[in-house]
Amino acid sequence: MGDRWIAFGGWAVSPAVLTPLFRDPPLLIDVNEIAPSLVRNGRLRPDWETVVADHVKVLSNDRLPGIAGWSTGSIMAYAAAQRLKPKVAMFLGATPSFCRRPGFPYGWKPAALKAMREKLETDPHGILHAFCERCGIALPLPATLPAASPPNPLSTSPRSPLPRGEGNGKTIENSGNTEAIKRPLIDGLHFLEQASLIPVAPLPCPSLFMHGREDAIVPFQAGKMFADAAGGRFLEYDGGHGFFVGREGFFY
Repeated sequence: MGDRWIAFGGWAVSPAVLTPLFRDPPLLIDVNEIAPSLVRNGRLRPDWETVVADHVKVLSNDRLPGIAGWSTGSIMAYAAAQRLKPKVAMFLGATPSFCRRPGFPYGWKPAALKAMREKLETDPHGILHAFCERCGIALPLPATLPAASPPNPLSTSPRSPLPRGEGNGKTIENSGNTEAIKRPLIDGLHFLEQASLIPVAPLPCPSLFMHGREDAIVPFQAGKMFADAAGGRFLEYDGGHGFFVGREGFFY
């Protein structure tokens, strides 16, 4: 694949939404595709960080100029960066834990994620619409964006909740396979409820954290705490969880 950035997307959204942020197309990782490999029967694998890092190592062929992650993907990107030591790491709307924990009051209550999982079973489209609106990302969900990289073992997984073949005009609404959509997203919510990087260790590479001041998904304070603990630089922007939409060229 050459010296290409690795970029982790967010829950329920195609990682292609991140492509305009890069000068050269990154190698995208869809967290919705790999969540089922990290969660077993509703429980997060204890070795999930190693599994994520191994995915990145295989895809990058050990040539890794940078790792980036947004939202859920920021948790996975941090785990990979700790183990693979890229030249630089970048994080958008990042948090070390999506849920509140002792000493970390900035996340969601686990009960809220449980309620989302239950709602996904009966009204997946409603949940996804509400989530994207809260992110500040235009609807329909950006599963129709063109692919930014050639197919790879993750983006062609049959377990992906997003329609296969980005750019084919399909959306989650008309994909016709609701069950295939729901299960990985439910696993993703289990991941968000259980995954934690606390206590946060400093990263072994320079890092930049960017966050929207009005973020309604990941509290602004969570991103600032994460950056401080990881030894990174923190930048704030106007906007919410999808503050970067419509901006270009953050990553070079």
